Amino acid sequence: MVERCRLLYRSPPREIQKSNSRGYISKKDAFYTRAKKIGKFISKRYLIIHPKNPNVENYLEVGGYPEYVLERSPNYLNELFRDIVMKDIVSQFKISRSEYFYEIASLLAKQVGFGNSFNKMANVTGITDDTVKTYTEYLTRTYVVNSVMKYSRSLNDRIYSARKFYFYDLGMRNSFAGFEDIGALAENAVYLKLQQKYGGDSVFYLKTTNNQEVDFIVVNKDKAILVEVKYIALKPAIIQRLSQLFFKDIHSLDITERIVITKGLSVKETIKSKEIQFISLEEFLLS
Repeated sequence: MVERCRLLYRSPPREIQKSNSRGYISKKDAFYTRAKKIGKFISKRYLIIHPKNPNVENYLEVGGYPEYVLERSPNYLNELFRDIVMKDIVSQFKISRSEYFYEIASLLAKQVGFGNSFNKMANVTGITDDTVKTYTEYLTRTYVVNSVMKYSRSLNDRIYSARKFYFYDLGMRNSFAGFEDIGALAENAVYLKLQQKYGGDSVFYLKTTNNQEVDFIVVNKDKAILVEVKYIALKPAIIQRLSQLFFKDIHSLDITERIVITKGLSVKETIKSKEIQFISLEEFLLS
């Protein structure tokens, strides 16, 4: 498998070659290129090395950076994060408390898929609200993490509701939190695919005042797709865990698809008069 990987990435296009890591706001910078082109590219290529046994859980564990996929150097991702912080952020903006980035990234890694407000993060870390917000924005601009807002017709509700944070690379997430909570990792992988396919501005999560929730809603004008991640293999258990919100109409939106991402199960079924498409995580990532 390693040799097949080497053949795939031995001669990457010029725009994804390693360069000095400067000017992170520019979309031509080295880290942008890695996160937006290499990362999403490998998520698919990694899985098709052995089409009959894509071993998606290996991808959930190691992520998509070529150097790490090929060599598994234990310090590679830690050194990469340090370079991002020191070269792309601290050196440009004269940040004095670089250790805050590690605290915030560690917190976000352990709470993938959970809503986080800056106030809540400040309470947990002991860092001020404004500092947490600023440092998290730096991590977003350097493509370490991205945030997903709650879907609402109210702009204020979108802005001030808790956000979910996902990592651009799963290996990077695991370098902070360990290879734990595979359901959260599957949800992170699904987010990356949705972002790649539909654009980050179209992807939200859905939550009601009584805490019913759908992992993702992809909105395009008056149409929407509901996506729920249930990384388990038994259909009765999956159905039992689906919230009632998943079957309801959402405002005036036309729900064109209801998709459930599973562990190895791919089938269509009508439940509560709604057509539900169960898709295995492997199939979804390769689509």
